[in-house]
Amino acid sequence: MFCIIRLRPVNRSDDYRALDVARDGGFNLDDAVLLAKYRSAMKDLLKQVGRMLLSGKFELYKVSFPIKAMYHKSILYAVSKLAVHSPIFLNAAALSNNPVERMKFIICQSLTYIYPTHFFDKPLNPILGETYQARLEDGS
Repeated sequence: MFCIIRLRPVNRSDDYRALDVARDGGFNLDDAVLLAKYRSAMKDLLKQVGRMLLSGKFELYKVSFPIKAMYHKSILYAVSKLAVHSPIFLNAAALSNNPVERMKFIICQSLTYIYPTHFFDKPLNPILGETYQARLEDGS
């Protein structure tokens, strides 16, 4: 049994494009200070690898990530920052009686993670036993 799905043409205008999105997709890195920081971090990384290659002791697992390119917060904070919109859509889905509307809210909640994930710094790994607690306006 085959099912044929006909899709309507999609309006691909830029009316809904975010302001900081590149023309061909992705995000531009226009901040000169941030760009200089990452270039410096890449130079440090290449120096480490070069030193190891020239000494004859190249062990990739010993190459350390430059501290210059680290985010000043933990990964726990970064994930909670991404999930700040979740209660809005999940509560709306829970209160909806229409299954199609409920599915729309769940899809919207899933898509809210995409946009804020374009920060370039690597978050710090949490220390063993570290927790992060936050409270949103709705009590969650």
